[in-house]
Amino acid sequence: MSVAAQEAQKRQKQVKAAQMLFSAGASAMSDGSYGEAMDNFKGAFNAMPIVPAIEEQRRVFFRQYQKASLAFSDQLIQEAKWAEVAQTLEDVIATAKGGYIPDSLIDPEVKRTLGDLESTHGLYNRAMTPQHLRRVEEVQTKLILAKGYLELGDYDRADFTYNQVLNIDPYNEAARRGQEEVERHRTEYYDTAYDQTRSKALAEVAAGWETPVENMDLGDTIGLVSSAEIAESGNVLIEQKLNRIIIPSLEFRDARLVDVIDFLIAKSQELDAQEPDPAKKGISIVVDPSGSLNGQDPSQLPVTVRLSNIPMAGALKYVTQLVGMKYRVDEYAVFVVPNSVAFDTGMITRRYPVPPGFISAGNQGAGAADAVNDPFAAPASGTTGLTLKRIKAQEFLEQSGVVFPPGASASYIATTSTLVVTNNIDQHATVENLIQISKDNGSKMVKVNVKMVSIEDENLNALGLDWLLGAANFASSQKVFFSGGTDGSTQTPTEAIDYPFVSPVDGLPVGMNPVTGGLRMADASSSQTIDDIINRGNPSAGASKYPGVFSVAGVLTDPQFQMVVRALAQSKGSDTMCDSHVFVKPGQIASIEQVREFIYPTEYDPPEIPQNFGGGENFPVTPATPTAFETRKLGKVIEVEPTVSSDNLTVNLNVTADFSDFTGFINYGTPILGGAALDGGQLSVVTENEILMPVFDAVRETTNVTVWDGQTIAIGGFHGESVAGTNDKVPVVGDLPVLGKAFRSNSSKRSKRALLIFVSVRLVDPGGNPINAAPDEQPELVTRRDDGGNLSP
Repeated sequence: MSVAAQEAQKRQKQVKAAQMLFSAGASAMSDGSYGEAMDNFKGAFNAMPIVPAIEEQRRVFFRQYQKASLAFSDQLIQEAKWAEVAQTLEDVIATAKGGYIPDSLIDPEVKRTLGDLESTHGLYNRAMTPQHLRRVEEVQTKLILAKGYLELGDYDRADFTYNQVLNIDPYNEAARRGQEEVERHRTEYYDTAYDQTRSKALAEVAAGWETPVENMDLGDTIGLVSSAEIAESGNVLIEQKLNRIIIPSLEFRDARLVDVIDFLIAKSQELDAQEPDPAKKGISIVVDPSGSLNGQDPSQLPVTVRLSNIPMAGALKYVTQLVGMKYRVDEYAVFVVPNSVAFDTGMITRRYPVPPGFISAGNQGAGAADAVNDPFAAPASGTTGLTLKRIKAQEFLEQSGVVFPPGASASYIATTSTLVVTNNIDQHATVENLIQISKDNGSKMVKVNVKMVSIEDENLNALGLDWLLGAANFASSQKVFFSGGTDGSTQTPTEAIDYPFVSPVDGLPVGMNPVTGGLRMADASSSQTIDDIINRGNPSAGASKYPGVFSVAGVLTDPQFQMVVRALAQSKGSDTMCDSHVFVKPGQIASIEQVREFIYPTEYDPPEIPQNFGGGENFPVTPATPTAFETRKLGKVIEVEPTVSSDNLTVNLNVTADFSDFTGFINYGTPILGGAALDGGQLSVVTENEILMPVFDAVRETTNVTVWDGQTIAIGGFHGESVAGTNDKVPVVGDLPVLGKAFRSNSSKRSKRALLIFVSVRLVDPGGNPINAAPDEQPELVTRRDDGGNLSP
């Protein structure tokens, strides 16, 4: 083959390769891959031989290469890759010169863009970098995410995300506006929370008036509640019956076990009084002697036992132990089997409330692992001893002596301090013992509530007719007159303000002279009380007549008269409730004080009157002056000292409660009079000479009581009632039938007061959880595994 033919063939291959590159570039261009399209077009242009026959095709390839370069340059500009933009456009010009492309075919946009990049007019922000663009994109993403959190109501995450934005862009206004929106939503929530908290507090105050209900079944529940949670499943109901049914007497001598069991079955049916369904009364007991190691039937062995007043569970335990057997509570019956039979079937799941920190490497029971697993052992050589070992619930229980057969498990929920155990009944008993030991040995506190309830009621009822009778002639005689009487020594003299009809001439009430002035119509008692002494200096505290509700008067009659019906029915109540509580360690003294300090005088210097003075109507006097003072705390003062019993069921409590209030002052002083009385006038008061001593209303209680955990008792109280009444009448006239009622007055005043002081105690752990959970606080989740190993209720 000649050289010319070889050259032609070579150029044909170059053209074919260039066309393939061109097709790939066109495909990339349509996909928006401008960088790849640019490289393919450039390769196609460079692969084309420079011959006149294909010059037009070369120029088409160059134009496409130039177009892809400009598009790729725009993309690089958006990404702030300034150096790569300049390199791309300079490559276009260099490729045109190397490929003998005239300058006229170079797109003016290429040179203009290069000029703009090098220009100082700032058409492009050369400070923008790819890192800045990435931060802008990250900020936009986080702003969208924060807004999403805000719409979901997750204000904490929204605020955290806005803070992340501000860490990237400290002057981002959108993030600040977002935080403002978050705080606004938080404020709305806090306002709602304030309303809820206020309503709850008021509800607790209202609930404080509830008196405790006497626990009639206290003796059957205290001490018999398992530390596991109680539920109404079959096996738990049977356990409740075993603990509830009390066998009065159980006495056998050399009797077979099956005979004793038959007796217990009959007794359980007879004594199961709380079961309403006759078909469900009693307990079914099945004796299964199979599985004995020596081949002997233990149910036929003799039993000698003598017990009295023992729960069914205890009786069953003792009689089975005597013959080497044990019992298991199943869903519908109690199974009695030899001790060699393991209770590995019938898995039960229970939830146990445990003290905080119960699951820890250092909280080991009696069956704990050996010293190799001792968390308090000296650290091995080469270690610092600062590594904390996180122990799982099942591992901890295994180290404490609990056996986990196949299918058994344990887990610990730290948020609620709950231990969930799936195991057979024997191992559940071991778990309960571990929990009880932890409660007995762990730290505990006593929550003591002291509540004082005071209820006062006062009722006053009065009815009477008040008569005034003016002077008049007796019959037609001009020498004999009659009229009403005088006020005498009554505390309420006849005054115009107490009567509706008053003479316009002299301002005296019509009739003027009282007929029933001696009848008490101002107070139901004629004796003076301490309240009267306290209020004697009060101008409004003097006696006054009861209000008139109806009046009749004869103004132009002879004689003039006036009758006023005085009636009153008053009822006043005063209720006070104070509920205080405090947490205290056993053996420690705790006190609560809600008081005001009241300072009052206790000693006075006597008044001083000078023996000589310069004359005049007035003379200087120094009244009694206080010289010593004391301070008393007024309000509520409660002091408690609890002591917990060894079984954690009762609390011995020393309580001192003092509820006191200020009532008023009694003035023991006497006014000092002075001045000239030569004209027969009265002496004037030089000084009141007040000697004031306070009066306090106090309720004190000091006692020592023993209270069951979780119970409330009344440690003190007071119930009192005072009745004061009057039944006055005008002599002779008041004894007349029918007419005499107009000359009588009746009044009664009853004052009642009831005061009770309650105290309740609750044993809690350092986390505030009850140590002895009440039955209604212990819903148990009891499940079993079926033959397939699945959990079923």
